[in-house]
Amino acid sequence: RRRTLGADNPQTLDSLCAVAGVAALRGDRSAALHHLEEAIDLGYSQADSLAEDSDFESLRADPVFIELVERARNNAAETANS
Repeated sequence: RRRTLGADNPQTLDSLCAVAGVAALRGDRSAALHHLEEAIDLGYSQADSLAEDSDFESLRADPVFIELVERARNNAAETANS
């Protein structure tokens, strides 16, 4: 998707989050957080989806995950204000 749609395309960002979810379910916390961070750095803004997604249940208490959800909220606020 990155190659065909672009790195910051919403479908690409959703795919990065899906890959992060699979990594979280497999117990690969580092990979999950890496993919989420990449998606958020590129503009992913669906913070509530991340916070409520059962795939990320194992990460909900992780301070890095909490920060990433907040950064996604900030992305949403920036998009709304532009």
